[in-house]
Amino acid sequence: KWLGRYGTTGAVQKQVMSQLSEGQKAKVVFSKMAKENAHLLLLDEPTNALDMEMIDSLAEALQSFKGGVLLVSHDMRLISKVAKEIWIVDNGLSIFQGEIKDFKMTLQRQKEIEGEEAKAQAEAE
Repeated sequence: KWLGRYGTTGAVQKQVMSQLSEGQKAKVVFSKMAKENAHLLLLDEPTNALDMEMIDSLAEALQSFKGGVLLVSHDMRLISKVAKEIWIVDNGLSIFQGEIKDFKMTLQRQKEIEGEEAKAQAEAE
């Protein structure tokens, strides 16, 4: 029952873990966490071995999760679906803390400034 909720169906449910793909193993782990009512999830790059369908399933599971989630990821698609607040860390320093929409606006402003600086430098030469 729990395995099926996270996309592990049919004969795959009867295989031993060592025979499963990385994505299938992740599905089993997510199923186990859901069944055991974890209070806090610490996820480090959870989408690395997942296909798009499983990433969407993970996003849905995280959206309905009642506990806390600490997610380390470069997958902006997943982050935009599940994060209420993001922290961007570069070389050990927090360079941004806030909502993803604000981060996207910050990136856009930086690109505009860089474009203006490049244009000014080209005109000066």
